[in-house]
Amino acid sequence: ENTQIAIALLRSDLEAALQHGRRALEIAEVSGAASSLRASLGNLGTLYTLRADFDHAVEYLQRSLAVIPSRSSNNNANLDTLARIRLYQDRLVECDALLNEIEMTIRDDADRLLFAHRYAALTRTQLLARQNRVMEALVQADVVQALSQRADDKLLSRMVLLVKAELMLRANRFDESVATLRDVVLGGDGNAPDVYAQAEGIIACGFAAS
Repeated sequence: ENTQIAIALLRSDLEAALQHGRRALEIAEVSGAASSLRASLGNLGTLYTLRADFDHAVEYLQRSLAVIPSRSSNNNANLDTLARIRLYQDRLVECDALLNEIEMTIRDDADRLLFAHRYAALTRTQLLARQNRVMEALVQADVVQALSQRADDKLLSRMVLLVKAELMLRANRFDESVATLRDVVLGGDGNAPDVYAQAEGIIACGFAAS
């Protein structure tokens, strides 16, 4: 059922994902398997985040974190989702605190390459951008770009390039912004619709500003 959630999300079938999520949670609660329960609750938290139902998302994520309190990358993935929710809600102090909590668990360079930690680094970039700390955000974007290349994570690479292009636009570096966007649009084989749409939006803002 947890795998079916992932498949439904990849198909953008949020209703099917919700059905599988509820069934996964039901089975996990009956089985008593803590790891399955944590995964089911975390997946429902992610699903409700995508549905922009942040109250339910926070509820499931907090329940997931309480199942097996730990400093693992699985728990940190849930903390990062919570941080992104707080970012969406413009609750920047809480977002920063959650990202700091993740940072405290990272022991070495190999840890930074883990999925949850490299995406938390992207959330940190987005937080700095929201705080109008443009130059710091650009430096952080380069850190995330290096992580994406080392992990061969093409989606993360495109996502951070979009953030970087927007930051360059805000710094009045229009030509560099367009060049960065070209890497996303032309270099992205089969870009997801939201990635393509975000790139087009930044290009439109650049033309308007110039």
